[in-house]
Amino acid sequence: MIRICIATVMLLSTTLASAGSALAIRNAWIGFLPGDRPSGGFFVLDNNSDREQTLVAVSSDAFDDVSMHRTVDRGEAVSMTPVASLNVPAQGQVKFAPGSYHLMLIGPQRALQLGDQVAVQFRFASGEETTVPFSIKPLWQE
Repeated sequence: MIRICIATVMLLSTTLASAGSALAIRNAWIGFLPGDRPSGGFFVLDNNSDREQTLVAVSSDAFDDVSMHRTVDRGEAVSMTPVASLNVPAQGQVKFAPGSYHLMLIGPQRALQLGDQVAVQFRFASGEETTVPFSIKPLWQE
């Protein structure tokens, strides 16, 4: 199953690139938490263009709400700050990882299990949109 998920993400990234897109989303996964607790979504967003790109929205029919956040460690306290949009530098990347940028996925529409996949939609300021499969994995393992 993991091989299928990896192959699907790699194929999607290749398809986006061959379709003229300079954006690629890879290593997409959601940290499993049982029940209806909020989950975190993680991935790498590559911008292979010579222009900065801006991620402006993320959504999924599998959840009531999906939003971007950043974990901020202020020494004495750790907090999560909402992120309305995120600039990805030209020829650069942004990693959404535990303890950093992440998706906050609230209100799953069904009980999720390890190994499941859910579709997540991404929208950029350029108007480009893409849907990426996210695999459900143990939270602290990638």
